[in-house]
Amino acid sequence: MTALMIILSASAQDYIEGWYYDDYPDEEAVDGYQAWVSGYSGDEWYGYQDGEIPLVYSLSDDNGGSFGSGDAADNWLVYEDASWNDAMFKTVFYSEDDDALGLVFHFQDDENYYMFLMSQDSTPVSVGSDSFMALVKVEDGDATVLESEREDYRLDSLNTIAIEYNDGTITVSYWEDDDSDGSPDVSFSAEDDSFEGGALGFYSYDCGYEGGWSNSNLAFGAAEVLAIDDDEDGVIDDDDNCEFVENSDQADEDGDGIGDLCDDDYSSDNGGGGDNNGGGGDNNNGGGGSDTGGAENELNSDGEVKLGGSCSVVAAPAGLLAALLPLLVVFRRRR
Repeated sequence: MTALMIILSASAQDYIEGWYYDDYPDEEAVDGYQAWVSGYSGDEWYGYQDGEIPLVYSLSDDNGGSFGSGDAADNWLVYEDASWNDAMFKTVFYSEDDDALGLVFHFQDDENYYMFLMSQDSTPVSVGSDSFMALVKVEDGDATVLESEREDYRLDSLNTIAIEYNDGTITVSYWEDDDSDGSPDVSFSAEDDSFEGGALGFYSYDCGYEGGWSNSNLAFGAAEVLAIDDDEDGVIDDDDNCEFVENSDQADEDGDGIGDLCDDDYSSDNGGGGDNNGGGGDNNNGGGGSDTGGAENELNSDGEVKLGGSCSVVAAPAGLLAALLPLLVVFRRRR
């Protein structure tokens, strides 16, 4: 399939579909399934499939501990084989609990990652307000709030959230429904480049199934990654040897990993054109700060990321909330 390039009106760069995951196991544990790993032994998370609506649930309503302790504060679920650098990670979620939830991105290990954290009550991070949305850096087990807003998320309703990293600028966004085509209802950014690339996943703290349906349920939808293409040449930043100068052919005559159009050595020694705007991608090693190294990645039948594939962006279907609510009732009966 032809890769679908999405140009968001609020941004200068392009977004290219990089990864889309909705293959959660049906009514089985997600921890240990394919490349999914959870950080809290008291919660193995849980998948649910019905038609085209994929869901993954937190199964605990626990609190306490510190980051890296293995306790409830570490209740993340990450897909270790999906590693991205300059990209946006987004999903929809449905929560009946007002405690903390969110996304983790550029995940290095249980003590180092970025997190988009939201809460209206119980939280593992102090922000100075009961209701907040925050961009948090967890480094060596210590949490630092990089930026925050006093905002609530909607309960008992589908919401959309995203976290994006682009050359050291991290942006979090929130939409009050399952449609992220328009401008977000809340969005803010901070500068930090502590973690280059990494895995991604979901986060839950003090909200989840806990062995019986009550008012603490939390579910996330499909995981989607939109890779960033700053120079709009069809090659994502993670794989671009000349990130800020358009060079779709990726020409690199001297083989040093820096595209000819932004290679000072090539320009001076060979009479080539261009200046050194981009420096040759994120890490000057052939284009790619991401461990995947592929412009557009998707899963093979074993659940591993394969390189070089392309697929169209699958937007959250209209009316997903109307379909989700009766499914929750069915799921409760099954449990």
